[in-house]
Amino acid sequence: MAAFGLINGIAVLVSAAALATAQQIAANPFGDAAALVQTAYLLSGNLWAAGTIFFGLWLIPMGVCVLRSGRMPAMLGRLLIVGGPLYVLSAFTPHLLPGLPQLTGLLALPASAGEFWMIACLLIRGVRTPAPAAASA
Repeated sequence: MAAFGLINGIAVLVSAAALATAQQIAANPFGDAAALVQTAYLLSGNLWAAGTIFFGLWLIPMGVCVLRSGRMPAMLGRLLIVGGPLYVLSAFTPHLLPGLPQLTGLLALPASAGEFWMIACLLIRGVRTPAPAAASA
């Protein structure tokens, strides 16, 4: 789970660096600035899409952990497990089905719902540990 999250994080950070590079070239042009900016922009988008794959893969073991822990709703764990592969698939739909851009967003909905539910659970409820059993006399 940590490896998938780490790879996703690295892809997103490199994507941000590519966008910052595009902005700097646009502000201080040199060479064929338009082509360089466009290349950096495209690189950023493709890195983000690669990160999407690893984010979806990260959701699956996270859902399993939710189910095994018993400290969060089981439905949340199941939603994360189902949402993970759908999120991975959403990375490929722009290339496989370019005529259906709305499908990419629809495939990402379960994963997004699970992610926000997880955040809400952690912020509002926290992780509750079971109370220790009363000592019997």
